[in-house]
Amino acid sequence: EIHKLQLSLIALIIMFTSINVNASTGSATVEFNGKNTLNVGEVFIVRMDVKDIIDTNNGVVSLEGNLSFDVNMIEYISSKTSDAPYQFYINENYNYKIAGLDFTLNNGINYNTTIYEFSFKALNSGDTTITLNNAKLTDSVNRISSNILSKTITINEIEENNELEESN
Repeated sequence: EIHKLQLSLIALIIMFTSINVNASTGSATVEFNGKNTLNVGEVFIVRMDVKDIIDTNNGVVSLEGNLSFDVNMIEYISSKTSDAPYQFYINENYNYKIAGLDFTLNNGINYNTTIYEFSFKALNSGDTTITLNNAKLTDSVNRISSNILSKTITINEIEENNELEESN
């Protein structure tokens, strides 16, 4: 009898686990937006948006990852969260780890929303990219698939106008 009860419990656990695993997995896009070109020395803002939220249970209720950029090309100055339905935090001392969570699991992001604005300073000329590594997004039930759209920026050297000044 005990053996049959154990088998029945195992079968129930497998059945419920299978239902959760096979549930429709939603998706969302994390996109970085801002200027395409700027000059060395310029301070600029890049927005991180969550958008294109599809087939989720209560929207995107958590997001985590690491803000990634080339410290030789741009300098992180600061960041601020925007009007997202829950709070986000960044740990600047731990590889720019970003975390956000709706503790109610009911007020997730359901529409295109800017969740962060980052301020940077351009240090050197060339192309550089800002992205989110190790991204994990969830709805109230499952992890959802995420598409990360990085931002590539061209930084130009400031040209000197000495010739123009000498001719005047």
